[in-house]
Amino acid sequence: MTLPEAPASVNFRTTYKGMDMQFTLRDENEANLLKRLGTFVNSLVDTDMSMPVENAAQPAGAEETVKIGKLRIECKSIDDDKYTAEFYPFLGATDKIGRYPEVKVYGNKARVWDAVSPVLHGVKVSGLPFEHEGNWVVSFKYGKVNPNSDQGNRYKDFVSIREA
Repeated sequence: MTLPEAPASVNFRTTYKGMDMQFTLRDENEANLLKRLGTFVNSLVDTDMSMPVENAAQPAGAEETVKIGKLRIECKSIDDDKYTAEFYPFLGATDKIGRYPEVKVYGNKARVWDAVSPVLHGVKVSGLPFEHEGNWVVSFKYGKVNPNSDQGNRYKDFVSIREA
């Protein structure tokens, strides 16, 4: 039996014991969904799960750092000279690396290579996409508010990367 598409749904991300978790709640209407979401969030607080950081509360320009375990460099379009470098964080106090990038750098080839070169000395990049694991610290500043975010999360603007 195939179920119909839910008219109302919400994705909720949090961290628990160093694990990045995502929950999806679905319902027939938004009022019921919001009520269930409130109950769900309260149950997480009761079980001592850490809640997601509200980046919107951070002032623009506030500089922070995050420990990074993996760097991925990708070329989105060689013709348009559009490259990205994505920095994936360690999860909690573990040596596991998250599935989602914490900070990204966008730009032409020169900008992206200038950003990542402090940690690529002696590493041969033979093709793209390129992934490299290590133990680094990335500095970033909170930038403008992400217009695609319901919570008003701020973009994390890359500042620098260094060995941890």
